[in-house]
Amino acid sequence: MKLPFGFGTNRLKSASWLWAFIVFHLLDWCIYSVRIPVTVWNGYVYSINIMLSFLLFASIAYIMRALPSRSQKIASIVVAFGQTWIIASHYFIFSALGETVNVSMLKFAIDNPTYYAGFINTYLLNKNGVFFLALWCICTFVWYPKQSLAYSAEKRKVFYISIAVLSLLLHFIILNQVRIVIKGKKISADVALVFALKNYLRYFFEADKYGQKLHPADHKKCLHGVQCCSNKESNNENWNILIVVNESWGKNYVWLYDKADNCMPFFRSWVENEPDNFLVYQSAFSNSNATDVSMPSLLTGVPPWEPNEKLHTAPFVWNWASTLGMKTFFVSSQHFSWADLDDFFFSSPPEITVNADRTPLPKANDLGVDDIAMTQYVASALDSIPPKKRFLGIYHTNALHGPFQQHSDYLENQPNFSVKYENALYILDASYKKVYTLLKKKDMLENTIIIFTSDHGETEFATHKPGRVNSFYDDIMSIPFMIYVPPRWRRQNSEKYAILRANEKKQICNIDIVPTILDFLHFPPEAKNKASLSGKSLLSPIEDSRYVFASNTNDVRHWGDEGFGIYGSKFHMVYSTQEPIGVYDIKSDSREKYNKWQILPDSEKKVFYRIIDSIGHFKRIARSKSM
Repeated sequence: MKLPFGFGTNRLKSASWLWAFIVFHLLDWCIYSVRIPVTVWNGYVYSINIMLSFLLFASIAYIMRALPSRSQKIASIVVAFGQTWIIASHYFIFSALGETVNVSMLKFAIDNPTYYAGFINTYLLNKNGVFFLALWCICTFVWYPKQSLAYSAEKRKVFYISIAVLSLLLHFIILNQVRIVIKGKKISADVALVFALKNYLRYFFEADKYGQKLHPADHKKCLHGVQCCSNKESNNENWNILIVVNESWGKNYVWLYDKADNCMPFFRSWVENEPDNFLVYQSAFSNSNATDVSMPSLLTGVPPWEPNEKLHTAPFVWNWASTLGMKTFFVSSQHFSWADLDDFFFSSPPEITVNADRTPLPKANDLGVDDIAMTQYVASALDSIPPKKRFLGIYHTNALHGPFQQHSDYLENQPNFSVKYENALYILDASYKKVYTLLKKKDMLENTIIIFTSDHGETEFATHKPGRVNSFYDDIMSIPFMIYVPPRWRRQNSEKYAILRANEKKQICNIDIVPTILDFLHFPPEAKNKASLSGKSLLSPIEDSRYVFASNTNDVRHWGDEGFGIYGSKFHMVYSTQEPIGVYDIKSDSREKYNKWQILPDSEKKVFYRIIDSIGHFKRIARSKSM
């Protein structure tokens, strides 16, 4: 009986699986060079990985040999598709995150099929599909039986299946023994997937040890008994509030932060023509690098590290506005049918709620529709507002989400910048122009305060090892943040305007948005105290010594790798289970290249230790890996 381990010419021709094994690992290595890897190279671990992968491919080969001849051909096509799928998924995951698939990613995809379907639509159902089909054809050619093999005798078939089972058992025995050793090390995509599937079984057969997630709740209950503003001066004011939350809006290409840029021509001209009406905050930070943590925090004012119970009882910003009789709306270009976001946000909804799930518009970019097209729903919301009625609205964009929208059917001249992110910024800018024109046409701009912010930053070109959801460096966490105030508000509130200006260089974050809006709307202190908000109003002086924080996990979002960021006026700390602690002098090292932790004075270290000890989630994460 010939085994497929020989190296004779004829045997090599019949050992399709061996050539498939070689092709797979060559492609795996090519992908490994795409960006800075999170994982560490270790020759000993990788040699074990090769052995594990070899056993996988051999077991598949023996199973196929036990099949009838025609079934072998069909199986080769199916197996080639699986191999192509793993390679393609590995490429896109590694390009974004610098690592192979892990149990957190697998669980997220299984728990959020809508999100995974969007992933497929975004990355494969386009020109990439041609490369996918080509690779599938190549893999099929490699796997396809090169000789017409007769159906195996019963004894031989049993033998082949037995060898396949033994190979798989040996694979899992070895994998179980080295599970701790391979963590954080470079392994191939096939072994990583098997390892993730093995770890996922504990979620399938055991109850989720976390047991908490976003869910419907009454966010208005906290506001029962809250009275409309009693400030006589405020009764004569009719200010509207518009919050523009931009998905993945980073500082890297925004001219306001000393970056060369010509990709937001309208917004740039607006800001430069009205410099006194725009406040630009130089040290603004998101509360999280993950959208499903950042957005709930941003719209309630509850930081990610506070208890789940508080998050689910805190009023949304539109609930506050409703107590004043303001018209409220939320228009989003994104789908919210993932991570239970729709259940959470729309259980206590604004009067008008429109997002990508609730429109007939086609997907334009990842889980979202075209921002320019979505402005028609902003127009409808504004049209519904009676004369002299105030409003609080949210416009949530999507063009900047990876892989960055490159084309819009609503533009005559398509963007053509060399950087993909800049093309998306141009489309976002066109949607800004639409919203501006709407407000201007309806004579609302002169009465509308506009806050521009981001759920988190983004960078097209990785400058540090961790991927976005595990990175707490400034290129992800430091975000554009601006406030537009109408000239009349500025004239009537000169003292508050001076405070807003003074805070432009202070450390601020997205949990400051709700307290700031409550001050713009003149809510009395007792009302704000009732909600026990942790952020600071930008209409009150902020101390120079303030630190702001961020995290990627909390009570409702669980991820295999965790971390947090602590940002002061001079030193920024980034901490992740993927790499050693880092502290950077942001004034002399804005690109965060030189880690100062080892030479940091003890007095400075104690400041960071005190902050970590005061926040339960940070303390738990720090203990999971010795600092």
